[in-house]
Amino acid sequence: MKWIYKQPVEIFFGGGEINRIYDLVKGCSSPLLVCSMCFVRNGLAEEIRGKIGNLSIFSDVSPNPDIKEVNLCSKLLREKGCDVIIALGGGSVIDLAKAASLGVPDISEYWGTGKAVPKEHIPLIAVPTTAGTGSEVTSVSVLTDRRTNKRHLFQRKAFTLWRRLSTRSFCLHCPQE
Repeated sequence: MKWIYKQPVEIFFGGGEINRIYDLVKGCSSPLLVCSMCFVRNGLAEEIRGKIGNLSIFSDVSPNPDIKEVNLCSKLLREKGCDVIIALGGGSVIDLAKAASLGVPDISEYWGTGKAVPKEHIPLIAVPTTAGTGSEVTSVSVLTDRRTNKRHLFQRKAFTLWRRLSTRSFCLHCPQE
């Protein structure tokens, strides 16, 4: 059997890799944490904010994220002048963060319209808390437009992550939410 595997994402794996976030965002002036609401409720989002400082938090993420959520997150990015995104959660969180990283006011303007997607995007660090979606290693974002009840696959090279941190404890102990 022969095969070729090419992965442009630098992956850090092991116990305690969440702590690497603090080194990776040194020098960034305005990081954004995109996470599931469970990390706000259990205090982890505030713990990360306490160690990073000028951290904005966006946790309005539903399963199969809606384009409205992407647009709200993108608005926060622009308002705060965010220069790096940390996506902490499963595939929905990571997909939303990828699409928001473009910083555009309305992500739906780029689906099937022929309008050129901006080449610039905000670097993204993913900390997956589930196994199986593969969102953290692909250049695809799956989003939902609940107005039309349609799901869209949105693929852009810009969605390739900057870094991925994997820590066993999240996959073993993450709330079933």
